[in-house]
Amino acid sequence: MAIYVLQLNQLGKEEDEKQMPELYHWAQMFRANTWEELQKAAEGNEEMEEFVFEVKKLTADERARMELEARRDYYRRLADVEDYGIEQGVEHGIEEGIDIGKARALVSNIDNAMKNLHLSLEEACAGLGTTQEAYLEAKEQAKEQAAKRAKEQAKERIRAEAVK
Repeated sequence: MAIYVLQLNQLGKEEDEKQMPELYHWAQMFRANTWEELQKAAEGNEEMEEFVFEVKKLTADERARMELEARRDYYRRLADVEDYGIEQGVEHGIEEGIDIGKARALVSNIDNAMKNLHLSLEEACAGLGTTQEAYLEAKEQAKEQAAKRAKEQAKERIRAEAVK
């Protein structure tokens, strides 16, 4: 049994081409760094030209596969980011909704206590275990939310009319 090692960096000697022309041309192909060098080495040899054609085809298929995989990965990551954004938005919306609900409940309870029990603001707040500042802040928050909701509804009406 014998093992032969072909040193591609030693290729190019005239005697190599004369002694083993077939091996020399195949070695030239493996040594090629560009498509042009590869095609030049294959010129005139049908087997080598077919080899170059197959290598190009496989390389193109691999490139197309990699591009497809990259595109799939991009869309998968984009969907993940969108899902995360929606999740965060929903969580934020729920938290905001809870805060708004608490504020409205506080305002409603104090207003009802003042109206039905004929209490002052200070007495109603003390009776419900809150401060006047918290009541005024909750009332302002409820007012801002109502204005925001009215603005959004107006935008929706305008969009709906524009679609018609």
